Amino acid sequence: MKSGKSKARIQPAHELRDITPGAAVAGMGAVLFAVVVLYARTARFPFIEGDDWSMVLQHPVVRDGLTWHGLWWAFSNSLYGIWMPLTALTHMADMSLFGDQAGGHHLANMFWHLLSVAAFYAALRGLTGARGASLAATALFAVHPLAVEDVAWVSSRKDLVGGAFFALALLAHGGYARRPGWLRYAAVFMAGLLALLGKTSAAPLPAVLLLLDAWPLGRFGVEGGVKERARRALWLLAEKLPLLAVGAAVSVVTWQAQHAVGAITEKGVPPSTERMASVGGNYVHYLTEYFWPFGLSPQHVFPAFVLWKVTAGWCLVAALSVGVIAFRRRCPWVAVGWFWFLAGLVPVVGLLPYGTVPYADRYMYIPGMGLAVLVAWSVTALPVRAVVRFSLCAVAVLVLSGLAWGQVGVWRDTWSMYERKLKVYPNNAATFARAAQWLSEQGDLERATKYDREAVRLAPEMDEYCYNLGTDLARSNPGEAAQWFEKATRLNPKNGNAWDNLGEALLRLKRPEDAVAPLGEAVRLLPNNPTPLVNLGAALLRLGRGDEARAALEKALVLDPQNAAAKKNLQALR
Repeated sequence: MKSGKSKARIQPAHELRDITPGAAVAGMGAVLFAVVVLYARTARFPFIEGDDWSMVLQHPVVRDGLTWHGLWWAFSNSLYGIWMPLTALTHMADMSLFGDQAGGHHLANMFWHLLSVAAFYAALRGLTGARGASLAATALFAVHPLAVEDVAWVSSRKDLVGGAFFALALLAHGGYARRPGWLRYAAVFMAGLLALLGKTSAAPLPAVLLLLDAWPLGRFGVEGGVKERARRALWLLAEKLPLLAVGAAVSVVTWQAQHAVGAITEKGVPPSTERMASVGGNYVHYLTEYFWPFGLSPQHVFPAFVLWKVTAGWCLVAALSVGVIAFRRRCPWVAVGWFWFLAGLVPVVGLLPYGTVPYADRYMYIPGMGLAVLVAWSVTALPVRAVVRFSLCAVAVLVLSGLAWGQVGVWRDTWSMYERKLKVYPNNAATFARAAQWLSEQGDLERATKYDREAVRLAPEMDEYCYNLGTDLARSNPGEAAQWFEKATRLNPKNGNAWDNLGEALLRLKRPEDAVAPLGEAVRLLPNNPTPLVNLGAALLRLGRGDEARAALEKALVLDPQNAAAKKNLQALR
């Protein structure tokens, strides 16, 4: 893979005086130290219930650590709907090293982020030759609050692994561009492949490499005729085809895995036309979060579809794109950083019906690198004194570090995440309902009831929320619980659990004659569940209808031969 015409002609990063090598080393040391200060306390954080448990702690293969079976499984299966064998292997290695001690897993995440930060600086330094701007961009990337979710959440390891090898691919590409050769090309390909094995979101790598070929590498060139420039461009495109093909293949595998777990669906998300139209707004959301990171949340909700906002989003993205193209010769780093940001988000910006959230902070790990380049080179190229440029960068890094410190605290446990979600989205009924469910699982029924009431207030026509509220009230206030179960059945007559719990609440109220009908409906809707049969048998037993009670209880034992309640009630019939 050799072509003299494709050798790099590095364009000056800017015409300003650069910092000394010693200052660059000291600066990188400070950046890495800042990362450790920010994330070392995650060693005291537990696993977050949900993905951490299903993907790592309780996964039937990952929890066994590194094994030959695990190695085969990682490459032949998806982990929670994503084909990411390298990431799966890192989790297995952590289980072998740290077992179920969450602190070791968190520190491993910090290590991967440190690797990404170091590789990103080395790549920028090698690509541009600019120590100061490379250091500024790396600092912005290292401490930005948008990276917190990736580092502080064990399950987000995939973004770190993919990001680390993505940065290493950039580094390898700089070396290959200067001295083309098969071995250097193989290094680029292997780093890119490993990035894809970390997470499919590294698929835009070929596009980013092409952007870097334009600036700072200058590989497209300006000399020669039209045919010569076209030949050069085709050669650069051909270089990227192997990575493009692998990225497409990995994307197809992941798409199929997402289908298998039901994540690729239009159910529960806006219709396709609205979702596609909202992509412009999603880009604006990410852009806003990067420059104003005060509304970060562990999970976001779909905003209301407002036509003028959707139109404004697309207009803003289009206007900015046209603007950076117009100024590409004067400020090429702006165009590269901007289109790096746009391309990096393509897999997750909403073009595909993936998941039930419109956007996620963790998706900005690789796109954030592009914006860091845009900002850092723009600041360091300002026609002002060096002390002013340094002050601007220092203030930005300090402010972002402070915000990141607070955001790390959001991930200290499961409940702190719910608190943050409720703060960002105080009118979202689903968030209140999930928070109430978690509190109920912890045995805190009093607080769970409070949050369930808020969910019902915000979404009074959701039978699920009425049912949840009734469940939390069942023991302490069966009378009110029965009212909520009854409302749930009115809202959704096919909710068999609501019918069953309504009957059980009426039994607690010593109203067995009223409980028979709802329990009969529950038996009809839940034919394979022994609980409604047991409750129906208890109601019939209290009414003195022994033969009917016996029939119901015996059916329950057919479904569950070890059902203690059914056996106890049958003994009462003897």
